[in-house]
Amino acid sequence: MLRGNYDIAVEERPDPRPGPGEVLIEVIATGICGSDFHGYSGENGRRHPGQVMGHETVGRVAALGAGVASPVLGRLVTVNPVMACGECEACRAGREQHCARKVVLGVAPEISAAFADLVAVPAANVVELPEEMPAELGALVEPLAVGWHAVRRGDATPADRLLVIGGGPIGQACVLAARRLGLGSVVVSDVSASRRDLCARLGADVVDPSAGDLAGAVSDRLGGPATLVVDAVGVSATVADALAA
Repeated sequence: MLRGNYDIAVEERPDPRPGPGEVLIEVIATGICGSDFHGYSGENGRRHPGQVMGHETVGRVAALGAGVASPVLGRLVTVNPVMACGECEACRAGREQHCARKVVLGVAPEISAAFADLVAVPAANVVELPEEMPAELGALVEPLAVGWHAVRRGDATPADRLLVIGGGPIGQACVLAARRLGLGSVVVSDVSASRRDLCARLGADVVDPSAGDLAGAVSDRLGGPATLVVDAVGVSATVADALAA
């Protein structure tokens, strides 16, 4: 439970119960997102004292609320943390992220989220996982989906020359997505040597943006300017780098 800036503690609370249309999940593992850390430090203002955070999660179905028939008890699942109304125009069009009434698991302070032993979520947000996979890897599905979604939004094809700015977990997910989509020309820009090394092991070429002319370095490695850029950092300087490259 978040008590304040740089202050988090274990607290005993009553077990949640699944309401109508909800599923209760017994948590196996939950990742610590960068946004969780920034909430813990007080940097982003999107977390509040008294709340239980956590949205990159995996667990097993422990109970079903009224009106829910599946998944079966004990099933390995993860959760889409964007919980939309399901009724508005955006939801009907399949754009739940644009729902004006949506709440996000781990962000909304009124919801006890996945840094707990048990979490209740809408059945519509539960995603079943293969039983043969290592269970704890299910906590990586949500950040991997962010990278996959970003590269797909760019209409990436094998002919593209891709620059990924930022080699952290989301940038790494973008590299994996690009490789899955058949892109052979991928460069990652990151100031961290350890992150550059990791992205190189994933099959990307890498550059250090602090070394000088990023656009020129990217063009040299890709054999021409990038045809697609994914900015996995999102500050003014990286947006400028994306446009320049």
